[in-house]
Amino acid sequence: MRKLLFPVIFLLAALSLASCDPKNNGENGGDEVGLGPDRLIKAVYVYENGQKSLYYKFGYDSRHRIVSIYDGYDTMTIKYNEEGFISTIPDYVVCESNTDDSGRVVNTYITAEDEEYRISYYYQDGCLSSVDIKYYFEGELDESESESIELGWAGGNIVSYKYDQDDMIIEFEYGTDKNDAANIDINALLFYDDFLTVDVLPFVGELSANLITGEGSRKYTYDIDDHGYVTNSYEGGVLDFTIEYINK
Repeated sequence: MRKLLFPVIFLLAALSLASCDPKNNGENGGDEVGLGPDRLIKAVYVYENGQKSLYYKFGYDSRHRIVSIYDGYDTMTIKYNEEGFISTIPDYVVCESNTDDSGRVVNTYITAEDEEYRISYYYQDGCLSSVDIKYYFEGELDESESESIELGWAGGNIVSYKYDQDDMIIEFEYGTDKNDAANIDINALLFYDDFLTVDVLPFVGELSANLITGEGSRKYTYDIDDHGYVTNSYEGGVLDFTIEYINK
């Protein structure tokens, strides 16, 4: 399984689609914290060989928007403005993201010392269809480190994404369990970690309608509570992730 990595450092991480409509993102207030269809994720714990190895904790504002992400070492803070939002790890990295009139992210600019990533997101029929990543070092474009990724859709799910650099294709299988309960897309958080940062996740629209059950030879299962929220994820029967929610 691809591991959830801290935003920007891994560089890119993930998405969501049930209806392909962008989430409300708290613009109209929403339900009380911990209630309603979008329950807020408090923390994600990552396991290696049965041992807890990493964790990620999320902070929210009164409109239920993510304002901080902590990985045990650094805290990324997120501030919103009329054009979109700015995510910062002090003295290390700055990410500036612009959104369109529908609230979907269309561009992200990531700078860290001499490095810069310029990322563009493209949509078709309301769904994220491709991501274009340009990498610059000391102001010069490096084509060898740049990438375009095309997403394949079927049955309301992202079934593949293809990299143009080496024509590599990643394919996913899905079960019948729904992927529409938590405020952050579970598939995106746990699997699609190649082309979106965690702070961008709520702004790419809702993605795959069902939970992923396979990627190549890897098979995944879940513990789901009575309200439809994923609490644990397993790879080959071995605990991989635990998710905690606010007001569990």
